[in-house]
Amino acid sequence: MRKFIYCVAIALLLAASLSAAPESRAQGAPSEAALERVFADISARIGRRVSRSLFDGTWAYEQIVVRDDNLGCANGERNAPGQTRAWVVRVTVNGFGSYEYRISNDGGLVFFCTGVGVGASIPPTAAAPPVGAPSGNLPVPPPIGVVASPVTFSAPILAFVGRDGNVYVTSLGSAQGYVPLTGDALGAVTEGGYTVGQRNYIHLRWSSDGSRLAFIDQTTQTLFVVSSGTQPFPIASGVSPEFPPTWSFEGNSIFYVGQGVPSAADPSKYTYMVMEVPVTGGAAGVVARFDFTVGCGGGGAGAALTNYLREAGFSKSKLIFKRHSSGFLHSMGCDGTGLALSAFDGTLIWSFPNVSRVQLSPDGARAVALQQALDFRRGSEVVLLDLALTASVPISDIRGAEQLGWSGDGSTLFFSTRELIQETGVSDAAPLARSFFAADGKSYRVSLFAISTTGGVPQLVYQSEGYAIAAITSAQTTSLTAFSIIESEASMIARINANDSYQNVLSAAPRVKIGVAALPLGTPGYPYVIGADGGQPAFSPAASFTAIPARLMSAPVVPPAGAPPAVPPVGAPPAMPTTRPAAPTAVAALRATDGENPLGLVVGGRAVVSPGDPVIVRNTPQYLRDRSNAIGILRPNELVRILVGPIFADNLRWWQVQREVGGLTGWVVDQYIDANGKIETNLIALR
Repeated sequence: MRKFIYCVAIALLLAASLSAAPESRAQGAPSEAALERVFADISARIGRRVSRSLFDGTWAYEQIVVRDDNLGCANGERNAPGQTRAWVVRVTVNGFGSYEYRISNDGGLVFFCTGVGVGASIPPTAAAPPVGAPSGNLPVPPPIGVVASPVTFSAPILAFVGRDGNVYVTSLGSAQGYVPLTGDALGAVTEGGYTVGQRNYIHLRWSSDGSRLAFIDQTTQTLFVVSSGTQPFPIASGVSPEFPPTWSFEGNSIFYVGQGVPSAADPSKYTYMVMEVPVTGGAAGVVARFDFTVGCGGGGAGAALTNYLREAGFSKSKLIFKRHSSGFLHSMGCDGTGLALSAFDGTLIWSFPNVSRVQLSPDGARAVALQQALDFRRGSEVVLLDLALTASVPISDIRGAEQLGWSGDGSTLFFSTRELIQETGVSDAAPLARSFFAADGKSYRVSLFAISTTGGVPQLVYQSEGYAIAAITSAQTTSLTAFSIIESEASMIARINANDSYQNVLSAAPRVKIGVAALPLGTPGYPYVIGADGGQPAFSPAASFTAIPARLMSAPVVPPAGAPPAVPPVGAPPAMPTTRPAAPTAVAALRATDGENPLGLVVGGRAVVSPGDPVIVRNTPQYLRDRSNAIGILRPNELVRILVGPIFADNLRWWQVQREVGGLTGWVVDQYIDANGKIETNLIALR
């Protein structure tokens, strides 16, 4: 029997690297002890424990011939006289950075060579296991994978929108996984590297007690509410999806913005009606109105910038809409500029017309924003707005801010910055060049800083290479702050220029990750990046929330030629339709066998790996031809526990399993029909 015939090489490689005895590996791989020291050093650098079998990323090694004392590393600081061969180990931890190490051929010398990202500036030494590596007080991140049964999560509870476009909820204090609250988004990466969905869920807003979550489907302009222990249900339609919903003070109704009409007094403005609907649904009524400047345009943008606009809003400024005792706080223009308070009858009470990137404080009494400095040579400056006094105070200690946010107690401001590292472009000679619209090859050093609201020296919270940091949001009941990290298109463009397959290029499309930081800075285990791809994080103030999982509907990774382009966020430039190239290097025509679960596998049950070749374990339920998501193997006759499934992706049926000995956890295909029409079975259910 052959399992993933085209993956035999990587299976053998992983078999050698993950479990063979050190003495039998001396000529074929670095020693086990040396590799353990590499991952221990990375753990100390990023403040989060990682190992070869349990981390979100990739690693690889190769042997090189060297003729110097530093094992071929220009920045090496350790001597190794007489060495002629050495090992290069490269590790990428998603959301943190990439790190390169050198290991002497006998495994006696190990040192850090170079890297980009969190901890890369720590002096290059790993000759001994690091002292003070994080230990038992690390946070327990949820495992990678969705949960198919109801879960009662405890605080801190986080909701977010996954890469597939569905709304998920999880707990950052347990290892219970991710529960999908919706399952019909059908999101997939398509032409141009854009993520396309049948639904576009946005504006996650928790009620004041955290028992309910409201959100909007931009595609159908529908407002949904999900309560603890229930599934989402629609409570209003005809919503203007540019604006988020806002809860009433009592929490028994929700306000949303209805469709606008041209203003009779000013042709550049629309008058929008504010609607109120009971949280249980029913008839909505008009309770207020306000004027709003329209006329924002659009255009083409690459996948990374489109992801940024989805997280940060059109023109990188999310619109404000929030209940106030005197009326409603709202943005003044479609580009997110301005902040105003309008009375219920639409009368303008006060305004800050020249601010952008506005973020309200947790208590709603203040806001932080960008404002053009009086000296135009200084560009924009960060200002603190007192909404009661309608006064602004510049915070001169902040420079180059991109996005802004607050700590949960309102004592600390967060801001992100970008520093260009490299820029590349798609080669006109590449066969796939015309299939990726407006690719942006800029890669930045993205950083998150914290500073007191009274000013002072900004403190670095997180740093990595990517495209941007956005959607900074904090929990009001804990000291945690979440932020979305947008990857750059550098990896995707590199694959285009290397004439890689269309499928492999799409697998490198920029993703959005969620980072989590804690105050005070230096809290062991923070910052870290959760395993699931996704953005728009929103903390619940509740102590617990029972999530009922929706059935995830599957979607192909690549839609048929001529499929409609991505549904962009409001104001965001849509992906332009392109002609899909004729299969540069076609992926083998694998497909699942008939039936949703023909093998009778049961979540919580056990299975045995069938005789034959090893089975590849992946950290995501995705068939990536380059095997970049491979994290280990299962050998014939090994026992596993079924955790989650089945999930249909890439025309295959996947289960999340955990090896009973060693705990290796990941995704495998249970049974499939290969390109020759032969049925292959990987797992056999145990009764």
